[in-house]
Amino acid sequence: ILRGKVSRRRPYQLGPATGVLPYRRDRAGGGLTVLAGGMNLTADVTWNQQEGLSSLMSYAGGIYVPRTVAEIRLSLSGSYWSDGGDAGGVGEKGLALSGRLNRRFGKLDTGLGYQYYASEILGREDVSHLLDLNLTLPLSRSTRASIRARTRKGDRLNSGGIFASIWWAF
Repeated sequence: ILRGKVSRRRPYQLGPATGVLPYRRDRAGGGLTVLAGGMNLTADVTWNQQEGLSSLMSYAGGIYVPRTVAEIRLSLSGSYWSDGGDAGGVGEKGLALSGRLNRRFGKLDTGLGYQYYASEILGREDVSHLLDLNLTLPLSRSTRASIRARTRKGDRLNSGGIFASIWWAF
């Protein structure tokens, strides 16, 4: 499956430039998805240009395996972006890598995920790691309960939390 997109956005203004986003934004990108042996493989590339700034390139890819050993579903993805910097300027770049394992135990749906994130913006580096655990149990045909625990450890940001929810479809 091939895909592509090209867009140019410039807000319409009446009078002086008082809009929140008064600049033109151009974007072009394309990608490919390959379905092979029950797996999905994806690759994408995107070019972004904001009026008055250097262009930004981003690259992304992923793999989804619906069934591996012991009925575990696996997904892996990664993305890299960079603006390359202006002549003599400091460039911005980032890398995000993530993986997730999901498995059902009876009616209980479980998920365990990890994300590595590293960026350099305005000469400042930041690295963080995120660990995420999710448990979901159906309570009836239209209701399910979910609990999620997350923790993020990084150079500049540390956070954690436990989130509980009840979903009702109507």
